[in-house]
Amino acid sequence: MKLADIRNPVRSAWLADQGLRLNASPYLSGAYETKKLLQRLPGTQQLHELTAGHDGGIYNGPQFRRNYVSDPEHGVPFLGSVDMLEADLTNTPRLLSRDAKSSKLAYLEVEPGMTLIYCAGQVLGRVFYARPDMRGFWSSQDLIKVVADPNQISPGYLHAFLKSRFGIPAITARSYGSSIPHLEPVHIADLPVPRFDAAVEEEIHRCVQAAADLRAQFQAGVTAATRDLFESAGLPELLDLHWHEQPRDLGFEVQRPEVISLRALNFSPRANRLAERLRDVPHRSLGDVCRGGKLQTGARFKRIDAEPEYGVRLIGQRQAFWIHPEGRWINPNEAPAA
Repeated sequence: MKLADIRNPVRSAWLADQGLRLNASPYLSGAYETKKLLQRLPGTQQLHELTAGHDGGIYNGPQFRRNYVSDPEHGVPFLGSVDMLEADLTNTPRLLSRDAKSSKLAYLEVEPGMTLIYCAGQVLGRVFYARPDMRGFWSSQDLIKVVADPNQISPGYLHAFLKSRFGIPAITARSYGSSIPHLEPVHIADLPVPRFDAAVEEEIHRCVQAAADLRAQFQAGVTAATRDLFESAGLPELLDLHWHEQPRDLGFEVQRPEVISLRALNFSPRANRLAERLRDVPHRSLGDVCRGGKLQTGARFKRIDAEPEYGVRLIGQRQAFWIHPEGRWINPNEAPAA
């Protein structure tokens, strides 16, 4: 249950400003408090005054049929509703190039320096900065693009504000819908953006851009190391393995299984062929590599939620692969040690 901050209680003027709405969410989410704090700052500008480009520089796309391909020559990397969360974009799905580069969808191409905002579903309000290695990616209609006008503001500074503890509540407060919340570009066009000394904004931009460049360099290094590993091991064919283009695993049988499992996926002929190919070259088992370290699963236990100041963050198996893992906060006293 959320409680109002006793240091900044809900005031009668807030109720009047919100049309006498008596549901608690507009006042307890932090969005209204953020709005009032921003109004006290001198020199703020509305977001649409600081953007430029297609449709004023704040836009998403239309709904369209997605035709996916597996061959890189015929597709472009496509960021869907969850793909942007992933730390590794190597295996991002590919949209048919002919569709992506058509007049209907060409403007959905991602450019470095854009700020991307999820505008639908449970991930609404999450904000990302387009890194250099995202050039040539396309995005779905579930991402709002904010394109900074370089003559008005540095893109890194604008992103830093939109992703801050002031920007995110102000963005999410403008969503609509109950079952599936949505956000449209027009809803955030008048968002107040505080302005500071040009040197301060430029320093913030340099820090954001440097982080984006380092992340892109890291991903390029990991990709190059993976390629070097498989080529050195004499397994270059596994680098461009098209899993879904192989014959489907239908009608196979397993003689005398040696594992305690009834899941057909654990006996997949395609996976077994890969394992056999790996065994053909000099190797060590994962257990041998981890001997002296740790190779185990976590204990099962009941999660007891807690406020962040009293809890620890629990990362699930899905969030562990996100670039910014966001788990739930639980009571450490009710959780196992390991």
